[in-house]
Amino acid sequence: MIHKSPECRRKDGLLKPFNRTSIETKRSIKHRKASVEESIKLGRVSFHPAVVKALRSATGSDGRTEVDLVVELLDSRDPDVRVSAAQCVYHLVRACRFQGCWIARGPATRPRLLRALEDDAPSVRLAIARTLALVPFVTFETACPNLFQTLKHGDPDVQVAAVEALVSYGPDLASQFVGEISTLLNSPDPTVQVRACRALKAFGEESQPVVATLLGSLMSADGDVKRTASATLLAI
Repeated sequence: MIHKSPECRRKDGLLKPFNRTSIETKRSIKHRKASVEESIKLGRVSFHPAVVKALRSATGSDGRTEVDLVVELLDSRDPDVRVSAAQCVYHLVRACRFQGCWIARGPATRPRLLRALEDDAPSVRLAIARTLALVPFVTFETACPNLFQTLKHGDPDVQVAAVEALVSYGPDLASQFVGEISTLLNSPDPTVQVRACRALKAFGEESQPVVATLLGSLMSADGDVKRTASATLLAI
């Protein structure tokens, strides 16, 4: 489910912000930074020193938010920095998802997020896919090639996160990706199959083109997969 404030509007599957003053932007940055700083102090999360430095240096005065600065570290050659940066981005967005459409302003931020979906480290892919599931920073047309590729990743958690990211674009665009999601019904991992079934169920009639694949899931040896597939077929 996509959460948005009254100041947001949706267009082409992407949350669009209305203009905000620099004062409002700085307040948003301060609020999110405080939330993450509290999590660090309480030991809920632990970030690489380079990530913490980028997080604390953001002021909004140069037009870049703390997310923009942290996302820059996704290009680091150090895999530990990239993993930590990806996890930090996720925490920042989750900490203030109602303001999610405002938290990334840099022109290079979106391309970096998409490149991160192809990172060699599964943890980076997982965190960024989960971030996109919270708030779709990138239009579907731009993100779909990367997300479709992420669906094929060998890590079940990454695949499920990619499904969540696609689902966040809403039912209006479902016809463009239900086929891709249905390929996960052939996954050897029951958890992935169940999540794919639930996603197809949520789209109702839009999932009718993949009924044949769903029927195959009724023959699964896993009870959860059978029950979820059956419920999905009844819903569409």
